[in-house]
Amino acid sequence: MSVGLILSSMTQFIAIQAEYHHDEAMIPKTSSLVTFTQLVGGVIGIAFVSLDFLLSFMHITNKHVIHTYRIAGMIFANSLVTQLNHFAPHLDSSIADHVRHSVTYIFTLPKDQQVPVIEAYSKAVGYTFLLPLPCGILASLSAM
Repeated sequence: MSVGLILSSMTQFIAIQAEYHHDEAMIPKTSSLVTFTQLVGGVIGIAFVSLDFLLSFMHITNKHVIHTYRIAGMIFANSLVTQLNHFAPHLDSSIADHVRHSVTYIFTLPKDQQVPVIEAYSKAVGYTFLLPLPCGILASLSAM
């Protein structure tokens, strides 16, 4: 993914230089604008993902706040249910509900139940990171 980002950013800077070859004073201005918007976009994306995890761990039930949940939070929540059923199929449903609502509940479980639950959490978080992959590919293709 990082190779695609590097190649797409180099394409952007070459396009800037080609566009403003007649006015060299504009090249640093437009290059810094592109860099700034990429940085701000990344910060906003991280903020939305962090908001999803924060709200899910704080048990916020306000309907207006729940509507602010984003795609990554939903991927995590859905894959956590699936992974808990896969790695800990014999886990009591009330314990599974507590685990889905609070990650700190894992530490109150017996050691033999903690291992599959932690595996399920790590697998669910891994699926969450699959979201940026197609987005990065599409961004790379659209930058060409």
